[in-house]
Amino acid sequence: MVLEIATAADVEALRAEMRAGLDGQAVRTDALAGRVGALETAAGQLPAPPDPDPTHTPTGRIIRVGTALMLDGRRYRAAGMNWDQAVGCGLAGSQPTQAQAERYFGELNPSSMTRVWAFPGMPNFGSGTDYTKYNWRRYDMLVEAAAKYGQHLCVTLLNGPADCTSRRAPYETPVAPDVAAWVRAVVSRHRGNPAVAVVEPVNEGSEGHVNFAAWIQAMAALVKSVDAGVLVGTGGGNNSNDAAKIAAFAAGPDIDLISYHDYYPGWQDPAPRAGVFERAADIARKPWYFGEVGGCCGGWDGGSHEENGRRLTAVYRTHLAMERCGMVLGWDFKLVQPERTTANFGNALWRAACEYRVSVA
Repeated sequence: MVLEIATAADVEALRAEMRAGLDGQAVRTDALAGRVGALETAAGQLPAPPDPDPTHTPTGRIIRVGTALMLDGRRYRAAGMNWDQAVGCGLAGSQPTQAQAERYFGELNPSSMTRVWAFPGMPNFGSGTDYTKYNWRRYDMLVEAAAKYGQHLCVTLLNGPADCTSRRAPYETPVAPDVAAWVRAVVSRHRGNPAVAVVEPVNEGSEGHVNFAAWIQAMAALVKSVDAGVLVGTGGGNNSNDAAKIAAFAAGPDIDLISYHDYYPGWQDPAPRAGVFERAADIARKPWYFGEVGGCCGGWDGGSHEENGRRLTAVYRTHLAMERCGMVLGWDFKLVQPERTTANFGNALWRAACEYRVSVA
């Protein structure tokens, strides 16, 4: 990750402005965004030996200040991973034991971000609408392990595509009662826990649906009504090349982050629409993040774990250098049958994910 350094005076001044912003000023000025960016210091990459006992655990939550993410008074950027099968889906053995969850969050550098799916109807998680009968123990274990090691989760609540669950996002407003119940069940479970940093209403929702913008903003408002301090991201799925259109989907006051998913071959360069998302973030005055990027699915597969690890490192570095990009989350980590484009303990893709750090000391 990227090390961010500021003087004590800089931090105190920024905190004062953050407090003013949290009192009701939802849109930050260009001047503030520029000052936040000026706090960054290029420090290169720090060595990241696996360390299950971090010397500093963040005390606060990640917050948004204009187009920047902040943690404990410093600019926050994360090079993390997707662990989509951590709660459900996949082959037998895809969900972690306590020891595997501890190893994952203990090896991944402190304050990183891991995106997990928590869909209703996921195999090995639960079925139906009696959510009290779901296997919450596994979800709780992930949150607790993440918190123990100073890590953060991006939790996705519903699915747009028809995979992993038969329960797809309905795009109804008002929010359908069973969907609202699911939102409350997941978000209230660890309300106020800094480890649950981001909630996405949907994975790759259909922005072409006539009611999508109204629905995702209603979902964001519902999430915030349960946990006012959690950040809400759009969850990807936007295929537009129009920055104004992308910004419009994230225009609601309860949406904090604009998500971009892409799998592309040119790993040496910024993603094809990264510049569009930079402009959209500037219009919306909110950060954007790479919710999914990887070597599979027409992406930058170099033929081996070693080469793909090098390419993931380059993708992290390129996009985290962009002013309004807050996170880059690689696709993906798997415990069972990892492909050459997939991270698993000890392989080069996993090492790439562990070599970036963010300092909050």
